[in-house]
Amino acid sequence: MTKRRGKSICIKKITPTNEPQVKRIEELVDKILAANASASSASNPQADTSKWEREIDNLVYSLYGLNEEEIKIIVGANDNLPQTTMNKNE
Repeated sequence: MTKRRGKSICIKKITPTNEPQVKRIEELVDKILAANASASSASNPQADTSKWEREIDNLVYSLYGLNEEEIKIIVGANDNLPQTTMNKNE
């Protein structure tokens, strides 16, 4: 567990049991980064990576063993965050 600004953050350790999920998350992150890099140099500056992002979300929920109620809390909390344009060329 890591402490930041007085709050504890649980960071999962990679184990033989969860390693396939972690590897899949890494693969999806690489796809998103590649898509954003190629989109920024192409005529269409915004790649649609939402499918991969949702898959990452679901893998993380599973990795942490979250139930439906906990997922709803997280999704609801994220709905209140300001939208960002990370890695987007605007």
